[in-house]
Amino acid sequence: MMQIRVGFEMIYDCPQSTPMIFNLNVHFTRVSDLVGRDDLVFDPPVPMAGYRDSFGNWCTRVVAPKGRMRISADAIVNDTGAPDVIVPEAQQIPVQNLPEETLLSCSEAGIAKPIVYPKRRGSSLDRRLPPSAAA
Repeated sequence: MMQIRVGFEMIYDCPQSTPMIFNLNVHFTRVSDLVGRDDLVFDPPVPMAGYRDSFGNWCTRVVAPKGRMRISADAIVNDTGAPDVIVPEAQQIPVQNLPEETLLSCSEAGIAKPIVYPKRRGSSLDRRLPPSAAA
């Protein structure tokens, strides 16, 4: 057994108050492996609402204030150290060719365009997306 430290820091500079949805917590299938919690920390503090999406991911909804906002998390996860399963026949499909079931309309969240949800690969814990990925 080994312990892996997971975490991130993202800084946004919003020209106006901006609704955001973050999907950054450890997947629910690995929560029992957490040593402590993987809470998101917002600076400045903002009201948060949480919900689970149709894939079981924990989502955190906020309205970022105008100006600079820092989001971070830091946690320790127990892990066997076994590598993720390699699927040599896996393909990367261009967004325009993705099947509709991988898209989720978020009009109820005030988002006019569909959001693409990545398919989970194994038990990968490291998600490193640039802030521009939300655009």
